[in-house]
Amino acid sequence: MRDKKNKFMALILGIISSLFLLEIILRITGFIHLHEATRNKIIHKEENSYTILCLGDSLTFGIGAQKDKNFPRQLENLLNKGANGKQIKVINRGIGGQNTAMILDRFEDYIDEMNPDLIILLAGGANFWNPYGYGRRLHKEDIGYKLQDYLYSTKIFKLIKLLSLKIENKTKQRYAPSIKMGTLPEVIDWNSKVYGCKLEGGYEEAISRCREIIDKTPNFSIWCSKASECEREGKYKEAILWNKKMIEKMPNFAIPYHSIGRIYIAQGNRTEARKYFRKAIEYAPWCPQFYSFFALYFVRDPVQDQEDLQFLEKYINVNPIVKDIIAKTFYREKYDQEIGDWVALDISSMIQISQRRGVKILVQNYPDYDGKGARAYLNIILKEITQKHSVPFVDNERAFQEIFLNGEKKEDYFVIDRTHCNEKGYGIVAENIYNCIQEDKLIK
Repeated sequence: MRDKKNKFMALILGIISSLFLLEIILRITGFIHLHEATRNKIIHKEENSYTILCLGDSLTFGIGAQKDKNFPRQLENLLNKGANGKQIKVINRGIGGQNTAMILDRFEDYIDEMNPDLIILLAGGANFWNPYGYGRRLHKEDIGYKLQDYLYSTKIFKLIKLLSLKIENKTKQRYAPSIKMGTLPEVIDWNSKVYGCKLEGGYEEAISRCREIIDKTPNFSIWCSKASECEREGKYKEAILWNKKMIEKMPNFAIPYHSIGRIYIAQGNRTEARKYFRKAIEYAPWCPQFYSFFALYFVRDPVQDQEDLQFLEKYINVNPIVKDIIAKTFYREKYDQEIGDWVALDISSMIQISQRRGVKILVQNYPDYDGKGARAYLNIILKEITQKHSVPFVDNERAFQEIFLNGEKKEDYFVIDRTHCNEKGYGIVAENIYNCIQEDKLIK
């Protein structure tokens, strides 16, 4: 009996030792690779080049204006006009709905990949409805969360995750129906043009572009875009038909289910909306946005919404955002109170990382339509963070308030949702950043 116990202990110790040794090897290999990659980037970086990386949510992405009229693109044009021979490149990595925790998770990867000279950050707005990463803050002293964070930080876990994703992608490619799809850049470019026309009031032009593209290239990605455009126009019956056409061709494609769910919410049909939102999660359990939207409408009270909460709990080990949604549901008052501290903690971490990596960082606050509510509160937090860390700050809120006090109409700078800017509004943001760069001599 003792021999069996000793053999078992030896086996366990052998496995632990092997994993420990593998972790060390992976870390050393990673360090060497990162050192060489960084060295090569420095060596191959042109002497007169300067790279700016813009990180943030939908305002950085540029919802409300066409692709070449978001603030990163307008900023690049302004900077290159007076660059004196220096080639300035502005990279836009804004993603709609991205909160500070999502950006922080990828922050060092962005630095490794882009090798920026300056990072421009506009983030925190999505934290009010996207709870991704909140559970780690709420339970940061719990041993379970500490062990989970440590596990996620190990190189072995990351290697296993990469291998599993590779296998998953190969499986999808093998069994996915052969449907002509536009590439992601093509879809984003086309969507931004049509959506930009729509938000700027050019409804006829937007519809005309839809019909023109559909006639020329009747492929799957265009059906998706057409469904979205009909939804935004309030043509819900037509939007549902386009989405169901996609479902007919690819029943396991999650996006049309999610779109139909949104339409039913707009129509007040919660029963059908719940059914389609759940389908989207079932077919794309890796997508955090689907969980956030479902929770926004159906998981607000732990007692009244028990059935929907139980549905989400089935995915608690599939997607980390589920734990965050549950934490937000049970601690809603605490969540609302802690958003400011959470945003401050994440952005402070990003500032510290950029300073440690020798990358300049500039933080800005949000353009604000009325100076009230959550965005006004967030703007105060963002200003305080920059003062604490002594980093350059762009006060967009103040700049827009001064414009409005001078008699300018708010509608001339914002689209109809009063959250996103139009081309003119993003132009003001670009000018504000440009002036800050010049005043602080961030480009030498």
